[in-house]
Amino acid sequence: MHELDVDYMTSAYRMLYEIETQLKYHVHSTLFRKHGWRWEEYLKFKKPLDDMLFREVLNLYEKHPLFRNYFEYDELTFLLSSKPIRNDIAHMKVISSDEYNLLLKFCHVVKVKLNAQKQNLRFFPKRNILCHHH
Repeated sequence: MHELDVDYMTSAYRMLYEIETQLKYHVHSTLFRKHGWRWEEYLKFKKPLDDMLFREVLNLYEKHPLFRNYFEYDELTFLLSSKPIRNDIAHMKVISSDEYNLLLKFCHVVKVKLNAQKQNLRFFPKRNILCHHH
């Protein structure tokens, strides 16, 4: 792997990490506000939110009543299409520039939605997604 690939893939992994953690953070803060500290017990997820895979988190946005209208249908479909790119990044396979550009778009979709919700997140410190190209 060339040194440029390392920087390139580090940037891609960072975006992937930010997308996944910000989506989980949004789920956590929303459920905390609705159900309090024991929200995980109340909802009885099959596993803790922190252990959920990216696809499982997106399933919450697809099926859970509190989240299913959060993304527009085309936005959610677009995010769901990210799985192959996500898997390549997570398994350290170098992605193409087209895939990298799609990752930037995935990041942008999440960032726009979370920024729209930013003022409602009062219980936790603010976190920002940094969708940028290195």
